Amino acid sequence: MIRKLDVPRSRSARGKRSDLCKPRVFGDPRTRRSQRSSHCAHAGHGQDMRLLPSAAAALGGAWAALSGYAHFGFLGAALCIVAAWAVTGYARAHPGRRGKASGVVLSILAVACTLGATSIAGLLALSAAHIPAVRGSVELDAYVMTRPEPSTMPWGEEKCTALLRPAKITTAGPNGVQLASGPRARIRAEVPCTALAGQRVFGQGRLTPAHGRRESARWSGPALQTRGSGALSAGIVHRIDTALATLLSTRPEHARGLIPGVALGDDSRVSPELEEAMRTTALTHLIAVSGAHVSLVLGIIIMAVGRARPLRTALAGVVGLGGLVILVGPAPSVIRAALMGLVVLAAVGMNRRSQAINALSCASITAALIDPWLATGYGFLLSASATLGIICGGYPLTEHLSRFFPAALARVVAIPLVAQISCLPVLLLFTEAGSLWAVPANALVAPVVAPLTIFGLVGALTAPLFPVLAGLAISFAQLATWWIDHVARALASLPGSGIPLVLAGIGHICAVLVLLVIPRLSAILILVAALVALGLSRGPGATVIPSNWTAVQCDVGQGSAFLYRVRGYTIMIDVGPRTPAAARCLSDAQVSHLDLLILSHFHSDHVEGLRDVLSTATISAVWISPNSAPKPQSRTALDLLDSHSIPVNVVAAGTTLRVDDVPIARILSPHPGARSIPEEANADSLVILLDADGVDSPGRAANAGASGGTSQAAQRIVVLGDATAPAQERLVGAVGPVDIAVVAHHGSADQSARLARELDPAIALISVGENSYGHPSARVYELYSGAQIYPTLACGAIAWAEGDLVSECEEPPTQPTPPKPPAVQQVGYDMREWSYGSQRTRGRVRRSPLRTGDPHRWRGTGPCRARLGPPHQPCPPGAP
Repeated sequence: MIRKLDVPRSRSARGKRSDLCKPRVFGDPRTRRSQRSSHCAHAGHGQDMRLLPSAAAALGGAWAALSGYAHFGFLGAALCIVAAWAVTGYARAHPGRRGKASGVVLSILAVACTLGATSIAGLLALSAAHIPAVRGSVELDAYVMTRPEPSTMPWGEEKCTALLRPAKITTAGPNGVQLASGPRARIRAEVPCTALAGQRVFGQGRLTPAHGRRESARWSGPALQTRGSGALSAGIVHRIDTALATLLSTRPEHARGLIPGVALGDDSRVSPELEEAMRTTALTHLIAVSGAHVSLVLGIIIMAVGRARPLRTALAGVVGLGGLVILVGPAPSVIRAALMGLVVLAAVGMNRRSQAINALSCASITAALIDPWLATGYGFLLSASATLGIICGGYPLTEHLSRFFPAALARVVAIPLVAQISCLPVLLLFTEAGSLWAVPANALVAPVVAPLTIFGLVGALTAPLFPVLAGLAISFAQLATWWIDHVARALASLPGSGIPLVLAGIGHICAVLVLLVIPRLSAILILVAALVALGLSRGPGATVIPSNWTAVQCDVGQGSAFLYRVRGYTIMIDVGPRTPAAARCLSDAQVSHLDLLILSHFHSDHVEGLRDVLSTATISAVWISPNSAPKPQSRTALDLLDSHSIPVNVVAAGTTLRVDDVPIARILSPHPGARSIPEEANADSLVILLDADGVDSPGRAANAGASGGTSQAAQRIVVLGDATAPAQERLVGAVGPVDIAVVAHHGSADQSARLARELDPAIALISVGENSYGHPSARVYELYSGAQIYPTLACGAIAWAEGDLVSECEEPPTQPTPPKPPAVQQVGYDMREWSYGSQRTRGRVRRSPLRTGDPHRWRGTGPCRARLGPPHQPCPPGAP
């Protein structure tokens, strides 16, 4: 006899709860509840949020302890205990609600314990990191703990720093005393960029305490000496990096930077232009190893080992996870993802189901207890907030949109959109620029990220032993890097990139609301139109450079770039820092060709925008200062100019530019004998006098009475570069009154009062951005009190056109704009030495050579090219 069996349906016709979620009739009651909760959470894509308050309390307690507010952490724990006591009393008075109250009490007590524990852990970490204060010199013997981190000094010199674990600190002298330091003491010191983790370093110098930071002190003194071969793992990683760099040396620029960046998190080889484009379009997370890499590695390991033996699978995952951390380095996002991976592996080992929120909460609590500096850093907070947003908002939004769009399209739109919004609170702490194209950029590159990661890792791991196989993998990865490069550069150049971060965040929030309310194709069209309109608006008060401009002080942040146009010739003085700002200024001014580019000196905030400028405009000739320091900066700039066949000429005081026999520009400083001394780079920066009527004309002194101030016919401008006060003093008596003065050195206090009185400008321009140097100084406002002072930090780009000044400021600011600390960014630099010569020229000039006057004549290229000195005979006919 055949019995008919009832098969439970997934959901009844009337939408009742799944039969699978009904309680079982066997086993322990607690087991039944656990099974039911886990199964239903999975079925409904729900998340257990009970650990989330404890995770937030852990991060808060760690921050409070490290910031010197540990008492607030303990106070919060005490308040939680009081709240738990109050809830308990309420439950006793209302017996029917004891079940719910018990859960609330447990959650509050968990928060209290976490808050107190992380506060104590933070205090213990600070105590264990103690290094005794020493006034004199000490002898240091230490081990390198981290990979050297490259950074660029304000003048362009590169240095590498690393954290050191002191083995022995002894006071200098014949009777040196060994000093005791805490077990977690770390010293931030400059080390050779080739140093490996585990190597021993030693030297003599000074220790400066650093309170509340990961490093206990900073080291200053002569370069530390290294010895030993370093840790075995560091040597293996170095061999992999070297082999991969060798294979990539002949590949395109995007492949050389993005393959190690995406696969290994090494962004040191990403070109500045691509890095800036990726930063503008919110793609820099691609070159930071994070959860995607961990998920990929664990997925491959679990598929390879299988889940028949959970414990073996978990152990294999731990080994693979450790290898990944060693390979890519312990970056904050890597540690966050690795800790979450360990929670998942623990669940796999116990044959239990894990949830992403619980894994993230456990990772945050563990990080706060073990390394509070890591848990409260921007990198960890960004990674955690993005993960939380994707879990809580990204997946539900994806499921919602999947009812109207294909699942793949819904996913690539929802995930980056929610991630951008969830990261907004943390981003506002250290940056101000955003982009409306961040979500489209992430959606466009999403399909190639996984293949790029896989092929990049295969290429890196096989490069030392199987270069042929590695080359094949790199060839496939190169296709993905080409696409990412084109997407980043194309979208970064569109209107709506580089707008205020708050405005971009509002646009993303509006996008979510539109998708929730009108999730149809019409919503996409409305959204795209709104974003384009918002991007084209460029924000309130945005400067529009008029087409009839004569002079423009570009807004390039903490740097300088100045445009001047007269008699059909266009001159640019400096190109700003390593951002596309100077190139955008050229585009806004509708300049596609520069007759002359003047690089006042080679500090990074004046020359590193050169590559973007070269991609925007052609250049006929370049003038540079006799002082070529710093050498890495000048070498890179001149090699770049040489690759474009642009003649470069060294000029000094007295060099004059003539257009139609009118001397429109003259170099006032430095003197011809200036040498390449790094300390004198500012003092030897070129100072340029510009005058449409000729630099020998009376200028404003003769026209002031007739015009009552600045007029189009009397545009006498002096650009002081970064000239120091002593260098400015040497100009007294050689300039005279001017109409417009570009204040030296971004408005620093290092100014000459005598020169300011002699210049007596009607308008003073200050090219300044976010900085920690106190620019512009209040002293500048005192010295130029008779002028209208316009800083670019407050007014944006400032244009002069036919007697009218155009800027975002309706009136000049009367007080210095309080500077803001700049966002931290790491940049690499080429440290190859360069043997400086007076000039590097090749090829032909696009336009006829400009004529300059005595005593220093400037000519075109070839054997008769320019040189400093007295006038010489014209070149013979036919000379190159």
